[in-house]
Amino acid sequence: MDLIIRALQLIGYWSHPDRSFRAIQAVCLIAVVLIWVIIPELAFIMRHEPNFGIIVRNLVEMLIIGMVVPQGSIALCFRPLLEKTYSEVGSILDKVSTDPHRDVQRVIKQLKMFSEWIFKGYIGAEVLVALPYFLSIPVTTIVKYCSTGVLPTLRGVFETDYLLFDPQANIWLWMMTVIANIAVMAYVILFFVSSHCLFWSLLRNVSGLFKIISMKIGRLDEIVEDVQRHEELIEIVGLHEAAYRGARALEKSLNIFMLILYGMCILNICLTMVALSLPNSDRDLLHKMTVVMVYILFHILVYSLLGTELMCASIATSEAFYKSQWYMRAVQEQRTILFALARSQRMAALTTGKFFYVSRTTFGMALRSAMSYFAVLRQVYGAQ
Repeated sequence: MDLIIRALQLIGYWSHPDRSFRAIQAVCLIAVVLIWVIIPELAFIMRHEPNFGIIVRNLVEMLIIGMVVPQGSIALCFRPLLEKTYSEVGSILDKVSTDPHRDVQRVIKQLKMFSEWIFKGYIGAEVLVALPYFLSIPVTTIVKYCSTGVLPTLRGVFETDYLLFDPQANIWLWMMTVIANIAVMAYVILFFVSSHCLFWSLLRNVSGLFKIISMKIGRLDEIVEDVQRHEELIEIVGLHEAAYRGARALEKSLNIFMLILYGMCILNICLTMVALSLPNSDRDLLHKMTVVMVYILFHILVYSLLGTELMCASIATSEAFYKSQWYMRAVQEQRTILFALARSQRMAALTTGKFFYVSRTTFGMALRSAMSYFAVLRQVYGAQ
């Protein structure tokens, strides 16, 4: 996870070990997105009255890019808790990495590979998607101007109205606006990639810790010496409490974000499908709406899969405790095992604002809700 942490430190959402944390850089990102992207796009809709397809595209872009505001605020607010969880879970995984058993080593190797490759793969995919999305119109405009010598209609990265100046006044002002937009979006993409990868890696690490605990519980009965078995049991109980502590910290940090994310995803999918269902010859608009819908579905799918994995891994510890021969142990060991068994009955899970669990079922529910709202909006628009 070193790459993720360095990226977060670069954009101001993680503390440096050699200096005190300052929130000004993180707050500036939120302010720039609001002032430079969200408000101008909203002003364009209100002042220029574009067609329905352009309105939908602007709304979807505002909702997706505008996620920087709640996501950045939550990451900034819960930064100390996330840093503490990262440090504690990381130190525990380093401790159990000395376990010689192959199954434990396999889980630790998978966790390290996931944290490393999810960041590289995600940022690579973001670049491949973002380049044509944000550069298609500016590049086409420049090519037409250079080949014909006639200045075409100057369209920027976004359909915006900056109120204080008109980027279409001349090509040099337009180019500076395009460069500024691309720089802002590069910063936004780095924030999205690093913050999502941090959340995903922490969720996966906590789930992996639960899996390792289940493996250790399963080998308790193989230990013959009472003293050694008791020491192993005490270590397992400590690991179990640490895993639950990490799960509680993640749920506390992310439950509001999950509620906002799922609500935004349902609304975005609904609006995107409305735009795709309309008769429209603008291929650029159709391409961008398709990319947006795939992007949205990918995020809620990943969180749903990781939420399901966390629930299954925590439940597995309860089953492992129950299947152990606890009834054959001394009274003190029985009490310790039964205490851990009672605690493991509380399933560790990620929730959406405390309303429902984040799981594969939630993913299906989000799709059904989006389809229902889409059908209603399509009927309303068709009746007009």
